[in-house]
Amino acid sequence: MTPNSTAAGPYDDREFPSATSPRSQSDVITPIRESHGLASDRVERRGGKLRPFRLLKEDFGNFRLRYYSDWTVFSQLVLASAVYVFFTNILPGITFASDLYVLTGESWGTIEVVFSTGLCGVIFSLFSAQPLTILGVTGPFSVLAENIYTLCENSFKIPFLPFMAWSLIHSGWMHYLLAIFNAHDYTMQYVTDFSADIFSLLNSVIYFYKAVRELQRTKAVVSLAAFLYSIIGAAGTCMLAIFLSTAVSWKPLFHRYIRMGLTEYAAAISIVFFIGMPYVGDLAQLDHNRLEVSKTFRPSSPSRDYFFVEFWKLSIGWIFIAIIPGIIITVLFYFDHEISSIICTAKRYGVQKPGGYAWDVMLLGTTTIMCGILGIPPANGLLPQAPLHSESLMYTVYEDPPASDSGPGDDPPAKPVLRVYEQRYSHFIQAAGILLFISPPFQHVLGLTPTSVLAGLFMVMGYQSLSVNPILTRIWQLLTPISELPDLPHGASWMGIHFYTITQLVLTGIVFSVTLTVAAPGFPIIIIILVPVRLFFMNRVWSRQTLRYVDGWATREGKPEDDNNDRRRGGVVTSGAAVRQAADADEEKGNKTTHKSIRPNYLLLGHLHPTITAKSFYHLYHLDQYTAGTVETRNHVAFYSWQICHHHRRGIRYTHPSPPSASIPHRRITGINLAFAKLLFERGRSVMIGDLALRRGASSLLAQYSHPRQPNRPSALFPTNFASWPQLTRLWTKTLESFLQIDIVVPGAVIFEPSWSSFWRPPKTETNPQTKSRDAADAEPGTYAVLDVNLAHPIRLSQLAIGHWTQQKREGCLVHVGSIAGYAAGIGSPLYMASKHGLHGFVRSMGGMRDRMGIRCGAVAPGADMTPMWLEYPEKQHMGQGEGSDLFIDPEEIARGMLELCENPEHGDGTILEVTKGATRVVPLYHAEPPGGKGAVIPRLVDEAEKIWGELESLGLKV
Repeated sequence: MTPNSTAAGPYDDREFPSATSPRSQSDVITPIRESHGLASDRVERRGGKLRPFRLLKEDFGNFRLRYYSDWTVFSQLVLASAVYVFFTNILPGITFASDLYVLTGESWGTIEVVFSTGLCGVIFSLFSAQPLTILGVTGPFSVLAENIYTLCENSFKIPFLPFMAWSLIHSGWMHYLLAIFNAHDYTMQYVTDFSADIFSLLNSVIYFYKAVRELQRTKAVVSLAAFLYSIIGAAGTCMLAIFLSTAVSWKPLFHRYIRMGLTEYAAAISIVFFIGMPYVGDLAQLDHNRLEVSKTFRPSSPSRDYFFVEFWKLSIGWIFIAIIPGIIITVLFYFDHEISSIICTAKRYGVQKPGGYAWDVMLLGTTTIMCGILGIPPANGLLPQAPLHSESLMYTVYEDPPASDSGPGDDPPAKPVLRVYEQRYSHFIQAAGILLFISPPFQHVLGLTPTSVLAGLFMVMGYQSLSVNPILTRIWQLLTPISELPDLPHGASWMGIHFYTITQLVLTGIVFSVTLTVAAPGFPIIIIILVPVRLFFMNRVWSRQTLRYVDGWATREGKPEDDNNDRRRGGVVTSGAAVRQAADADEEKGNKTTHKSIRPNYLLLGHLHPTITAKSFYHLYHLDQYTAGTVETRNHVAFYSWQICHHHRRGIRYTHPSPPSASIPHRRITGINLAFAKLLFERGRSVMIGDLALRRGASSLLAQYSHPRQPNRPSALFPTNFASWPQLTRLWTKTLESFLQIDIVVPGAVIFEPSWSSFWRPPKTETNPQTKSRDAADAEPGTYAVLDVNLAHPIRLSQLAIGHWTQQKREGCLVHVGSIAGYAAGIGSPLYMASKHGLHGFVRSMGGMRDRMGIRCGAVAPGADMTPMWLEYPEKQHMGQGEGSDLFIDPEEIARGMLELCENPEHGDGTILEVTKGATRVVPLYHAEPPGGKGAVIPRLVDEAEKIWGELESLGLKV
């Protein structure tokens, strides 16, 4: 957890221990909601949608970048989730096994289903791009397998398992084709919450129905007394699990950790309790119906001795005919798995890390082929187990709101935000546990479970899936008088929303009816048909604002009805205020949305100090096109660049906030760091600029590099107050969660001692009420904004960077923005001078790390530069005008000096690189010659000093 993110669980006083990694799950960078980044970016990249392997390449990069951090996150909630998912996966699977055993002529039974669920789960927990997706044998496939078995036995007169093996092999290579040719881009990216919510509601209904069906089966084989107990056992399992899940709110009963444990293990406790109940007292005499399991580790079919199918013995004609069921299986698995992945990473879960649909489809094809060869049923994404997995991993963090222009003490309180522990342990533990149950002793333990417990578990799963579905909220709104409902945006109406909700309920009923027929395997296709219905027909019935209020894209940010203005507010180029307004609007309607970039190519950052007008910029440079020829290969930094190119292709992050641009008459002005960004744009890097509001120069640069055909493009923003250590730490943690590795850090937020934070304008006191200072005299501890921004912020950010690099045993590079003021003096700006002297001393002190730790540290020391850092302040503007103004250093020259600090192998050992107009020099530690180049001194600096002396002599210093 970061200092400003207090884990409090989904409940009031719930607390979880921090993850074992310093990279907390609470603060991963927020999406622009999609595993492949902004869909608009993705669709329009070079080569188009069909360029082979495009998404696979992106997904592999995402997988590689997140993999290490997935194994560094663990807590008691993760373990509780693994136990819960274990029960919700294995027990329903055994029910399908009972059906399959009868429907496939004893070809598949409990042992095959458990083996498949465990094996595929372990493989996906280790190698999938989205480990939240839970796998298992599904009901629709059971129906399809029954139909294929019937055809093989009654019509084809061929053995079932070899034909099924070839069907699954064909399905496997079809999955490969879907992944290679980027099927996700022209199928699932058009899915909206309308279809996803219907699918989620459908699964809730199906599990309630399964609970009833399980009790009906029990009634047919047991006595009346045993059946009545089965009803009690099913209801008790469900009610006890729901009751215990509220234990965390039972204050003051029990210790906090006991309440937490009861909440986290509610389902497991309930299941174990009601498994044991039938063995107590007179209940033990009843003829309970229990799960049917295998007694040995061998195939269910008496004709098989081992888990392997001699598929090559099938005649060539039937091999080609098997392509037809292979196509059906592919369609079923593709849409089932994709929709499961979409729902378990829905916005309401606060998922942050990048996933990879194409990568997982490729992996699904591999496991499908394996299952066919082993003669076991294949597994794919499960509903509602996949979203229940996400639900069981949810916790709450308290995040600082975006920085604003209000005073230092006016910031609103931190807000609770839901997050999910994104890791691989829970998936791996539950899958390995299931795989363990293929052994006879554990099979015997499973056989002790009454089917009434299974019925109760079905009800729990249906309840939990339904409780987080937005349709349920709108059902309550449907039953609420309109006069009691909140106001809606202009153009939206409650009647339209109610009609929308009723439509979803009716469609859910229709699809559920289909699942009860022989057409059940095709029900995912019906869900997909709803996609074009939503996009092309519903906008003719509902108003645009109503649809924007209730619906949005399921796998990416935005809504189908967004116009160009909406896209600008929510897409690539936007302002922090617009982002916050969009978030507030979503929160008002009950949606928990976040502004985040799930893709590691994007970094949503920015800064506007509450009392500072200078903006802070964070840039991400994506080096997909970086080549060794860009810098000298013998160069020390070129090694980093080469390493980034081949081991960290998702990019190098330069963090250097500063004002981007401003204008004074007759001269174009840009900020140092905006010039650095432009320089890197021109060198083929993608640059992400973040801020609450873009100046004209920054907007122009974004527009220039936002063309769809540009290989290097900007993205969105994330606000950060650099005077706040919690926000700085949160920023660092978020970046690590998304990029995993940071190679170069450039802290550069600078202010030039404006009147509201000046030594000559002391903080306000009773004896000095008219001061312009915004620094609080009664603050504890007291601070000066100039020192916080110019000195404390780069020191703290360097501390975070060095801590990361040394713990990870990696090399890195720190480039600071100093000043000639760091070895000069001036009465006009003593705090600024002190901050730069301190920064230079800090940089030199860190110089020894280059040779001992491989961590380079240096600073550029520019003279008078033509930037908004000080020219934007009225009291400073006159210093940049008139005679001598032609001596100002162009920001582009300073940016080239920053690049030299990164590339020159002689630098990085505490180097202070002075940059004057047309020249640079390394400033020695001792006995340095005074700066003599053009631009070494700010024009009219002497006049400014004389003004200070005059005020002191006439008025003194009011404190």
